Amino acid sequence: MRGSVLKRGKTWSFIVDAPQQAGQIRKREWHGGYRTKVEAEDALSTYLADRQRGTALEPTKITMGEFLDRWLEDHARVQVRPSTFASYRNQIRGHLIPGLGATLLTKLTALHIKQHYAKAMREGLSARSITYQHRLLRAALKLAVELRYIATNVADMKAAKPPAVERKEMHALSAQQVRGLLQAAAEDSYHALFYIAAYTGLRRAELIGLEWDDVDLERGMLEIRHTLQRLPGQGFVQGAPKTVKGRRQVEVPPSAVGVLRQHRTAQLEERLRLGPIWQDRGLVFTNLTGGPVDPPALSRRFHKALLAAELPSVRFHDLRHTHATLCWSRGCTRRS
Repeated sequence: MRGSVLKRGKTWSFIVDAPQQAGQIRKREWHGGYRTKVEAEDALSTYLADRQRGTALEPTKITMGEFLDRWLEDHARVQVRPSTFASYRNQIRGHLIPGLGATLLTKLTALHIKQHYAKAMREGLSARSITYQHRLLRAALKLAVELRYIATNVADMKAAKPPAVERKEMHALSAQQVRGLLQAAAEDSYHALFYIAAYTGLRRAELIGLEWDDVDLERGMLEIRHTLQRLPGQGFVQGAPKTVKGRRQVEVPPSAVGVLRQHRTAQLEERLRLGPIWQDRGLVFTNLTGGPVDPPALSRRFHKALLAAELPSVRFHDLRHTHATLCWSRGCTRRS
């Protein structure tokens, strides 16, 4: 079997005669998307060697849309956490499949990918979101290579590189600013949540999922055993920390222990006042009726407190960086 390479547009391809039975019309296979002539020649040599050994790729007519959907359901769903799977599904079904789904898996090129990213940028999608898509596409195509559907992961090619992501600057509040924030939120029902966030560095999902059974006020310790997240179409879903180290004990400073004691008393009083209306889920931080804290509502209340304290607009997640900064300034050992 023989083959040849040629340039098509901005990329290189190689062509080989497909195996045929007697009396059949000759068919030619095209494999493209290579950045240079040398890459195409190397790919051709590998392909011909595989043919000779009988290990050539299995022919397939599957589209990118079909393959990405199969990868999502059969592979990703059983590999990642529900919250991560939900974000994968949003990116794949919301962007990658509409943009690349009609292309045959075996015909996908780096140019197809580059054009998809350029179109997404023109439509206002952020470079960070496109980079996330690229990670998913690379992972899916890696499996396609392992299954011998394709010879090369074209998402690894330089020509398919996503746009550069501008690194987000982390913002931390000073100790004085934290005091101003907490004073401005003194009458807010989320005051205790803001306090614990700033002085323990817990993640939002860990705070929302914290239960009174996880709290030891006598020892001043919190045990992080699970998280609580709100997922599209699923409501609140309880999960485990992302890593083994994520399940841990966190020390609470004495002032925060006092805040938690006051918060618990106020919560018990509210529970008695509401009676059967109260949703008794054992959560430390709740909405007005004992249910889980809604993340968007938490962000709104946080920014309202920042505004009242005349502080710069920072993300709720920046309280985690704030804790690290405060801890470093005091010379303590960070355990969160």
